[in-house]
Amino acid sequence: MDASRLVELRHGDGSISSSIFGYSVMPTCREVACPAGCRCTVSPTARSGQPLRQVVCRQRDLAALPDALDNGTQLRVLSLARNQIRTVYRDTFRGLGRLRELVLASNRISFMEEETLAECTALTALDLSGNLLTALPAAWFRPLVNTTTLNLSYNRLHHVAANVFGAMAALRWLDLTGNQILSLDAGALRGPTALAMLNISRNRLAVVPSAALSGAAGLDLVNLGGNPLTKIEAGAFIRLDVRELQLAALPELQLIDDGAFTDLPRLAVLWLCDNTALRYVAPGFVARAPALRRLLLHNTSLASLAGARPSGTLVLRHVHEADAGRYWCLAENSRGSDNTSVLVRVQEMDIHLFATGVSSRFVTLVWNGTARNNFPQYELMYRAVADDSAESGAAEGGDYLSRTVTPFSRSYTISALQPDTRYQFCLSYHDRHGRPVRISCTHVRTRDASFMSQGIRREWPAAAAAVAGVAVLVLAGLTLLAVAARRYRSRLYDDVDKDTASIPLENFYSPLISQPGSS
Repeated sequence: MDASRLVELRHGDGSISSSIFGYSVMPTCREVACPAGCRCTVSPTARSGQPLRQVVCRQRDLAALPDALDNGTQLRVLSLARNQIRTVYRDTFRGLGRLRELVLASNRISFMEEETLAECTALTALDLSGNLLTALPAAWFRPLVNTTTLNLSYNRLHHVAANVFGAMAALRWLDLTGNQILSLDAGALRGPTALAMLNISRNRLAVVPSAALSGAAGLDLVNLGGNPLTKIEAGAFIRLDVRELQLAALPELQLIDDGAFTDLPRLAVLWLCDNTALRYVAPGFVARAPALRRLLLHNTSLASLAGARPSGTLVLRHVHEADAGRYWCLAENSRGSDNTSVLVRVQEMDIHLFATGVSSRFVTLVWNGTARNNFPQYELMYRAVADDSAESGAAEGGDYLSRTVTPFSRSYTISALQPDTRYQFCLSYHDRHGRPVRISCTHVRTRDASFMSQGIRREWPAAAAAVAGVAVLVLAGLTLLAVAARRYRSRLYDDVDKDTASIPLENFYSPLISQPGSS
């Protein structure tokens, strides 16, 4: 079997993609026993020289696994694509513990027993695309701890439950294209910590599955194209650390709201092209995306981009220091393309917000520099945020509450907060359109509910001692005052006695003493 034949088997039969299911083999001239109607190859391993087997039984009208799999324990690659397999039982792949790639694409599989893949712990790539699967039991994927590629496209899935892929920590590529998925649970993507590529295009999603996406950290690419989204709302991609977003060919998309793509620090490419019903994009639809270098909006119904002047100048408002960098403008059509770039420098306002006092129910904030700016008033905005939110505020939840302060204010205490809760506080002002522009923000966690009672318990002995001390001092003072008063009165009486003793006796009048000259 020559090398060209091997290339045809690996890349020409349509069942194994070189970029996803590619498996490098070195051809030999030695033929081995092979199941009837299948094609097989053998190659030495780079490690031990033991034979590695690849079996391709494509389009052979098979209803089950071939019986004559010679030396199946050494099998590494097995393709059963384009057959008539309807049911896969728990013993179907028994003894194939070294299998690395399994292709069951384009069959008629509607049922698999839960322990079907129990021995396939070495599997790195599994292709179940083009079947009739309607549900995804978590037990199917529990043994697949080493699987990096999972293709479930073009089945009949309606829902993805939480923790379905929870055991697949090594999963990097997940394809759910072309199903009938209406929703994903909040924890549907929790578990595959290495997930880099997620394709859920051409499904029936009416809203962006924000809660599910937020559970997948470190994604490089998310494709939501071809879904019946009518609107992309503010915060739709909250807590999503993604490099490329594909939202092209959404046939019903009409509106992109303010803040739809905000706090996305790694976002470099945003596809919004081929949305023929798209008529309005809010001015602030992209905010705090410093890495964004390519924005595609061609083939839409936009008359103009909000914020763009008739001269062709694009005005970017509410920029921050983190938005500085080189921006590229790309124009392209069927005849060609052109591009240019500009270096944007942003000078940040010298105003900073700090928390100086934190209790379980209140936070005291201080700031500087507001008197130097020409704004009649400022707003202190605050709301509770999730514990795992980034400092940029990517994980906010709920509406802001606010307090108005004057330019000459320097501190403010916000009360009626919840204990042991993380809050985001922002000093902001309103632009001419009435939209709040955040100048400086800080995150603070309030103390727990026991903080105040602990403070009272700690202070009570000291307070009691202080009160007792004051009482003793007052009593001592009163005692000294009484002694001083008594001495003063005693001294006064002594002085009176002395004066009386000096008066002659004859000066005293008494009716019992006869006066001289009286008869």
